[in-house]
Parts: sequence; structure tokens; C-alpha cells
Amino acid sequence: KWSENNQIKLSIDNKAIKNVDEKKLLFEVVHKSKDNIDDTFLIELKPDKKIKFTSGDLLSIIPKNETKNRLYSIAKIDKNILLSVKKHELGVCSNYLNSLKIKDKISASIKKNENFHFPKKPKEIILIANGTGIAPFLGMIQKNRKKQELHLFWGGRTKESFNIYQRLINKSLNNKQLTSFYSVFSQEQKEKKYVQDILKNHTALISNTLKNGNIIMICGSLSMQKGVEKVISKITKSELEVSLDRYKKNHQIKVDCY
Repeated sequence: KWSENNQIKLSIDNKAIKNVDEKKLLFEVVHKSKDNIDDTFLIELKPDKKIKFTSGDLLSIIPKNETKNRLYSIAKIDKNILLSVKKHELGVCSNYLNSLKIKDKISASIKKNENFHFPKKPKEIILIANGTGIAPFLGMIQKNRKKQELHLFWGGRTKESFNIYQRLINKSLNNKQLTSFYSVFSQEQKEKKYVQDILKNHTALISNTLKNGNIIMICGSLSMQKGVEKVISKITKSELEVSLDRYKKNHQIKVDCY
């Protein structure tokens, strides 16, 4: 359609848009939250058999009558998979997941995402997310048994957007697996504010984290990533006289955005 409209000859081989065979596994729905005010929900899946996966890996789902897979970032919570999903009006997969009931089973596969696993050695880690991008961080925080310094920055639309995550975050703060939590809500004031805006108030934390060889992880929308990297870039140039690219190249800044 696009090529016809632009009078450009475009040929795509069907084989190029089909998935390679994936090893399918069965998962049982063990919990599903009610829809949040912003049409997000949590769904917890229990694997039918023992499999290896960790927070930051991806769950690949091919909806019925579709050929293309959908990828959801995984939080590993007590050996189960927890997904945070935004339901879209015409979203085939998000509506399918939303229709599932307790004890329903789905077929899916695990895709390793080793570049976005929780780092074990750094003493301090900053986690930055917006919306459902918080999902893998919920699992990583639970995995923080060594009580590394862990700071979470998260942006949502309204205060109610945080409701489905509140129990997990409060528990993590109470048991010291999460050191600090900073949130911002774009629709709660006349002038919209996003997660990158609150980073500006934590220049010392960001610059010291990178200066000391520690890690920043970013997960969520591409527009959020651009905004966050712009702020961090200004901080690294003014405070450390080092470009953002250098920290990305040495894997101190890990990104999984979509």
C-alpha cells in the first residue's frame, strides 16, 4: 500500500516476514490484575515445566491466525513470569492476553536477552523506565539479594497508573532490595513532566554512578529513551567531560526500548 501510494516499486519476500521456528512452551495463567485506569494490567504465568529464564529476557507470543511474534519483557517473580501489558484498542496480542482467565494456558517461547540482564558486580545501579517498561525491573529488584544500591526512576500518566505496581515496590523498599524510588506523572499538572525531567534533579547520583564504573539501565518507549539519553548526555559532558557514547560502548548504559 505504501509503495503504491509513493509510486515506488517495492518487493518483499513472504519468507522474510515469517518467524523462524521457535521452541514452544506451555504457560498457565496463575494471576491477572484488573485493568488499571490507563488500560495496563499485570499477568503472571507459570511454566508447565522447569525452564531457564531471567528478568530482562523476552516472551515471544504468536497470536492465533498471525505469523509475526510479539515480544514482552519478562520479570521473573518467584520462578514465574510476570508481564506488564498495555491493552491497545486494536492490539491483537494485548487483547488476547487481557481475555485470559486463571488456569488458562498459552503457548509461547523464551528469547534470551543477555545484554539486558541484571548486573551482579556493580555496587550501584540506576533503573529508568516509563509505563510498562518497568516490568523487567520488578524482577531484577527481587533478585537483588546482595542488597546492591538500587535506584528506580519511573514515569506514568497519573498517580492511579502506579496502583498495579505499588505493592511490589513498597515491599522492595521495606526489605531494602530497592534503595530509592522516584516517580513522575505526566497528566497530574498543567505542564507535562516525564521521567527524564526528574533525572535533572539527580545530577550527582547519575554522574557518580557512571564515574565509579557502575550501571544505568533504561527500558520503555523509544521517545522516553531519547529524552533520557539527552539529559544523561548533558550530565556526562558537564560533570565528567565524557561523551554518552563512551559509556554506551563500555556497556555501562544498557537499553531495551521499543
